[in-house]
Amino acid sequence: MATINGNNWNNTLNGTSSADTIKGYGGNDTLSGNDGNDSLDGGTGNDSLLGGAGDDTLHGGSGSDALNGSSGMDYADYSDSGAGVNVNLASGAASGGDAAGDTLSGVDGIYGSAYNDTLVGFDGSSTVPGDAYTNVFYAGAGNDYLDGAGGDDSLYGEAGKDTIYGGSGNDLLDGGADNDLLYGGTGDDSIFGGTGNDTIHGGDGADYIDGGDGADVLYGDGGNDTIYGGAGNDYIVGGDGGDVYDGGTGSDTIVVDYGDTAIINGEEDADGSDRDTLILNGRARVIYDPNDPSGESGIIRWANGTTTTFSNIENVQVVPCFTPGTLIETNEGPVAVEELAVGMRVLTRDNGYQTIRWIGRRDLGRVELMLRPQLQPVRIRRDALGPSMPEADMIVSPQHRMLLTGPRAELLFGEAEVLAAALHLVGTPGVERLEVDRVSYLHLLFDNHEIILANGAWTESFQPGDQSLGSMDAPQRDELFTLFPALRERAGDGSWETARLSLKRHEVRVLMAA
Repeated sequence: MATINGNNWNNTLNGTSSADTIKGYGGNDTLSGNDGNDSLDGGTGNDSLLGGAGDDTLHGGSGSDALNGSSGMDYADYSDSGAGVNVNLASGAASGGDAAGDTLSGVDGIYGSAYNDTLVGFDGSSTVPGDAYTNVFYAGAGNDYLDGAGGDDSLYGEAGKDTIYGGSGNDLLDGGADNDLLYGGTGDDSIFGGTGNDTIHGGDGADYIDGGDGADVLYGDGGNDTIYGGAGNDYIVGGDGGDVYDGGTGSDTIVVDYGDTAIINGEEDADGSDRDTLILNGRARVIYDPNDPSGESGIIRWANGTTTTFSNIENVQVVPCFTPGTLIETNEGPVAVEELAVGMRVLTRDNGYQTIRWIGRRDLGRVELMLRPQLQPVRIRRDALGPSMPEADMIVSPQHRMLLTGPRAELLFGEAEVLAAALHLVGTPGVERLEVDRVSYLHLLFDNHEIILANGAWTESFQPGDQSLGSMDAPQRDELFTLFPALRERAGDGSWETARLSLKRHEVRVLMAA
């Protein structure tokens, strides 16, 4: 082990076979670490740093430097840079701050600056035999962008509002402090939000997701995922596959797609103040455990025969409904939904004009929407679902299902007409999630689940069931049972059939990708 110091001239410094510390200081220096785990610091000037064998750290400093890690797990260190750096290990190019003019080769890891960095990795295997990771990035402070690209990467956002993409491979992503956005990509990833209000997408693969502290939004996406909300009021969507959910502390909202064989635990706060909500996407029957005096556990029996197990869930719900201003086609012509009345007749796709049996309304204000952002509405713009479908923009609740038709649906699902939740259409052209201060949702109930015409687009009516009835306030539910007493038994035994096949989120994506 040796400490080798240059001066302000152009130095050529060579290390030993041990772990050396070599500093070039000023001038255009050439530093070679040789064997061992070396630390090379070029200082100012246009320097050439060669790590050699071993796990080396290369600090080029200011100037246009050539950093070559050679073999071993080698890092480029920009932690002292006075500005953000942009480094692409795939191309070897760099810019910004101390990285300006640098070229990199044989480098696996990066220490970022305290500013806004962009760090991009390379595809393929690590240069270290048996090493678990391809790229290892420590972003430091600042609002950083990290992209691991291919391989099994380890990406740490640390402080700042970071955006992290794992890419392909089995990656480790850690957002660190502040509000981060993390995407696992393909592969079996381990993703940790850290502190702050984070948004995490697991992507494909069997992922482990831990939101950490804060009010996080967590998406498992494809694969059999394990999702832990951690502290705070979290919003969790498992996506496809048999997922395991644990809400952690706080009042969490968990969304489960139709037919998912999930295991769900809302968890309980020490003082019992939490209120966890389970939202079901699709027709199902809720069967509560008779041996649980709290009434917070049971199973979801989906219409396709699969089951979801839940515990420590205070509220199970689905809220499919319209917002005021939506025009509903009646035997008297189009009528705004808020102006409809019980007894009026509405055009249905299957059964002609049918009589409205009940109308419900739920008004949500700023506070409730802040606490439960999953209830924010979805806007479907004119022509988003086809010519004049709808004829004008319409706003619906996220779980409200729209009718999609065509030969592609029949080819993919065996039925030419299918239903898709508005939330699952978000991201397709003309469909977007809104953020509003207040919204009103209206329910229309008929003798059966019907497909009705709203703003020129076919969509669903309210479908009673244990989960949708559970979403109502007690006075609304009591009113409905008083006006429609047979519903109490009919909803409970799961006999209220869906008018069309209801697609899962991934099925909607496949259909709309055409």
